Amino acid sequence: MTLHEQNRSGDGRIPLHGSYAVRSRNHRCGLITLFDVDTEKLVEGTLGETPLSVLLNDLAQQQRTGRLKIDADAEIWLHDGRTYLAAAASSPELSKVLATEGETPESQTRQKRLLHEYNLNSLFELLVPSQATYRFEPDAVHPIGHRHSEDTAEMLQKAADRIEIWRRIAARIPSTAAVFTLRPALPPEVDERVVAAEEWRFLARLNGTNTVADIINQTGESPFRVCSSLYRLLLEDLIEQSPAANSPTV
Repeated sequence: MTLHEQNRSGDGRIPLHGSYAVRSRNHRCGLITLFDVDTEKLVEGTLGETPLSVLLNDLAQQQRTGRLKIDADAEIWLHDGRTYLAAAASSPELSKVLATEGETPESQTRQKRLLHEYNLNSLFELLVPSQATYRFEPDAVHPIGHRHSEDTAEMLQKAADRIEIWRRIAARIPSTAAVFTLRPALPPEVDERVVAAEEWRFLARLNGTNTVADIINQTGESPFRVCSSLYRLLLEDLIEQSPAANSPTV
């Protein structure tokens, strides 16, 4: 099934005229919204027929605005074809991710980064092939606004890249129960290594007892961000897996 306007009336087709109001509540995003749905622009089907990447690229090319509802608990919000919010069924509540920190440039930069990560994590999960049903509700607008919207094709590519990266990470970090520690010395061929601020947040928690899951919880970062950072440190031989991972802690 390709992206096109559906047509159903009393016999199961949507009439290509008129509109009706939809009241929607999303507990994860803390949203109650009321908007008109133009039945001329409705799009619905299953992701088994139309993969999500194809569907989103079509919506982006048509510069559509609205909400793509996937099954009961997942959704992607678009403005003029650009993605500004994506939430999977397992995504945390948006209010817990984007804590109000004022309107300073620093807080806005941080919120933009957190939202980017939130959306990528959701798309990463939603791109897994499924038979989920979808319904595009045109002109719906999320209260968060679209000021941090991003190019949909670029977001899809980044999410697809993460799937491949995650496969490589899993070979070195097979479980979030793993424990890592700093190596006692730099590799012989390395005289010095500048540590970035983000890396330090993770390195400072490699105390021989913290698991990867502990670091995720303590920093509030996504599993992908933490694991990918630790993976890079592993590739540089700066950290190693601790035998404590297989021993009971005291």
